[in-house]
Amino acid sequence: MLNINKKIFILAILFCLVNVVFVNASLEKSKLVKISEAYGSSPGSDKWSPNADLNHDNIIDIHDLALASKNEKMQKTSKTSQYDVMQSSSTLISVEPRRTVASVGSTKKNFTINISIADAPNTWAWQFRLSWDPSKLNITNTTEATFLSQNGEVYCSNDTDYDEGWILVGCTLLEPASPANGNGVLASINFTILSLIDDTFHLSDTYLLDYDLIPYTHTTRNGFFAYTPNLFTSTSSNGTLTTRSSRVITKNTSGDWIVIRNGSYTTAWESDTGFNQFSSFGTIGQGVYQSGPRHPTHYPTFSTTWQINRAFLFFNTSFIPEDAMIESAILKLFIHYSLPHKTYDIVIQKGEEPYPHDPLQETDFNKIHYSGNYGSINTNDLVVENYIGAYNNITITDSSFISNGITKLVLCSSDDIAGQEPPKGYYYQLVLYGNKWAGREPKLYVTYTSSNFY
Repeated sequence: MLNINKKIFILAILFCLVNVVFVNASLEKSKLVKISEAYGSSPGSDKWSPNADLNHDNIIDIHDLALASKNEKMQKTSKTSQYDVMQSSSTLISVEPRRTVASVGSTKKNFTINISIADAPNTWAWQFRLSWDPSKLNITNTTEATFLSQNGEVYCSNDTDYDEGWILVGCTLLEPASPANGNGVLASINFTILSLIDDTFHLSDTYLLDYDLIPYTHTTRNGFFAYTPNLFTSTSSNGTLTTRSSRVITKNTSGDWIVIRNGSYTTAWESDTGFNQFSSFGTIGQGVYQSGPRHPTHYPTFSTTWQINRAFLFFNTSFIPEDAMIESAILKLFIHYSLPHKTYDIVIQKGEEPYPHDPLQETDFNKIHYSGNYGSINTNDLVVENYIGAYNNITITDSSFISNGITKLVLCSSDDIAGQEPPKGYYYQLVLYGNKWAGREPKLYVTYTSSNFY
């Protein structure tokens, strides 16, 4: 009888322990659900829940979700929005592929990108916000990938704003999983194309938490959606399908920087700095005149004044795939009129990084940063059409510096490059081109082949 009672007692204890385990697990899952329902919210928003804000920092995010995945002791001892950030120099969260290129002639209306991670150490939870232009793309589906789930059970939450165009996603491992390391995919996101206009996928609000829920540093890399406005044909080269495309890119930013100096021509030509005219037109060339006063403060007396104009153009060519072979590139300038007392060439030069800066700095005017001749046009060959203006083409002879980032072009006169002093008197040799005038901006026409088209 004693043995039977002892067995019943032991069974009763085991039954109670099992019930406690199930109850605790149920409570933890219930807490995760409540956090998920309020994910991404803050005080004042419709779905804000103060009970879901486990770390009391007035935002429901991955820190709360990860805390709920841990035991009760860690939740009670969590610091209020205080984190010791662990250093990790090489971890990267990125949009892959880095560039998705579509064609107006393509029948495909959907594509998928991955949010990937590389060189991740001891990772228990992650979060990212991805944003885009909702007038161009519409999100249709998000799937959590295997980076965490291969190490144990995972719980994920997300918040999506279709009108503003962003999604906030967070995932955490659940005990008794082990943290994840190395490379992998965090999530896959599917989009529908609404408008064939270039767009950028921006990553923000990214967090990576280790096993002890301490955030660690990392870098991010955005992605790019691009289109080619023309139908293209494909040809086979060495067994690889390649595609030829032509794009016209309107300048992203530009500057018409000028130096005006009294004294000698050399003083102006070797000037370390210049200033921006901030005009709808840009000018290229140099000139000299003897008159005054030009400026009541800086040039109050009659004197010889030297003027040198150099142009700086920036084009966003990040749509070009990394494997692209550029066949040709043409700079198109809308020339309003030309004032050449003698003929000269407009020459394309390039600078050594980081020159010219974007945005431009005063020191970018300094001629020592630029060299080469990557294409030119003589002023005698310019088409101006009686001061109405027209686009003129300058063929770029070496397109190797056209990048899949920001392409920078520097335009100078050949006399400026040679340091040839204009004769004194009222003498100008300037070309006026469309700069910030809508419809007359500088354009870059690029033709390239790639196997990386959508």
